[in-house]
Amino acid sequence: MHYSGFVGLFYTGAEWIMRFAIMNLLWVFINSPLILLALFIVLAPEGKTMIAYAIPLFILSPFLLFPSTSALFATVRDWITQDYIGYLGKEYFKYFRTNYKKSVMAGFILAFIWFVWVFDLFFLQAVHVFLGVLLLFFGTLLYAFTIVYFCLNAHYHLNIKSTLRNAFLLTLGKPFMLFLILIIHISIYYISFRFLFVFFLFSFSISSYLSFYVFYRFILKVESNITR
Repeated sequence: MHYSGFVGLFYTGAEWIMRFAIMNLLWVFINSPLILLALFIVLAPEGKTMIAYAIPLFILSPFLLFPSTSALFATVRDWITQDYIGYLGKEYFKYFRTNYKKSVMAGFILAFIWFVWVFDLFFLQAVHVFLGVLLLFFGTLLYAFTIVYFCLNAHYHLNIKSTLRNAFLLTLGKPFMLFLILIIHISIYYISFRFLFVFFLFSFSISSYLSFYVFYRFILKVESNITR
């Protein structure tokens, strides 16, 4: 059923709010153990306590964070490319289930890289301020690289090695795309910390949607240039 005018606008807006809210709640529910561990790390009074919480966080992330985020990107990819959209939860868990093994394997690789970065940042920033700034710069690139990986994984059927390699090349070769993606995530996370309900209802689903949209527009432009 299609509506026109104000009723149609209201209906469309309500439908998109529901989509983002449902996807975000599913993601938050699956990752709730990791969110609690991250909260404990933030509230930890000393370094040893932080490490005690960080270790299970990194161990669990390949099993929870990466499959759930891969499914989230695959779902919003269907919205943007206007592929078949069925029941939201059904589509999300379909991608979660079918890509789980690949997501876990890639998650171990990326979680290890993140663990090395966090370890270096924790110990080396106390040695020299410049090292801390340099590691923060590399952490920003690593974050962008991870987002690009999720976009590539959602859009192309490649093996893990090819997906990681292409994500690395895009991270180095498309600085403007990375800039837009980082601005999107920084803005949404800033709003999420100011208004907590945004974190639980919209932050991850909207950031995934906008990230893939930016990625998709760049990919279409590249593919158009190749076919000329």
